[in-house]
Amino acid sequence: ILSKIAAPTLIIWGAGDATTPVIDGESIHSGIAGSKMLTIPDARHSPHITHPQQVADALLAFIAS
Repeated sequence: ILSKIAAPTLIIWGAGDATTPVIDGESIHSGIAGSKMLTIPDARHSPHITHPQQVADALLAFIAS
C-alpha cells in the first residue's frame, strides 16, 4: 500500500524509539517513492513533543522545498 502514496512525504523518526524501531521508519521510507526521512538522533517515540523546534524546522524546510 505504501507504493500507492504519491503525495510528498516527510517521515520524522526518533533514533531511540523503542516503541516503533527506526527500522520500521526506514521500511516506510523505502516503500514511499521520493519520500524523505529525518531521524533525530537523541529523540525517542515522540520527537514532536521532545524536539518541537527540530520537527518544526524540518516541516518548514520540507514544505518550502
